[in-house]
Amino acid sequence: MLAQRHLGTKQAIVLRLVHNLLPLLEIKTNVDQGLRLKDGEIEVMFRMVEQTRKFRAMAGNFPDLGPLLAKIIQLNEQITRKALHNESTQ
Repeated sequence: MLAQRHLGTKQAIVLRLVHNLLPLLEIKTNVDQGLRLKDGEIEVMFRMVEQTRKFRAMAGNFPDLGPLLAKIIQLNEQITRKALHNESTQ
C-alpha cells in the first residue's frame, strides 16, 4: 500500500512538472528570439522555481526525479540569462 502511495505521489509530481514545463519551453523560445519577458512569463518562471524547490525536498524519496528537476533549474537559468541579455541590448 505504501509503495502505491509513493507511486501516486511520484506521478503527481511528474504530471505537475510536465504541465508547467510546456509554458517554460515557450518562454525559452521567445527569449531565444530576442523578445523581452512579459509579466505573466516572469510569474510562470517564479512558480516553476517554487514548485521545483518543493519537489526537490521530496526528491529523497524519488532519486530518479533528480535529473529532471536539475534540467528544469537549468532551463530557468538559461531563460534568465538570455532575458537579461535581451533587456540590456534593447
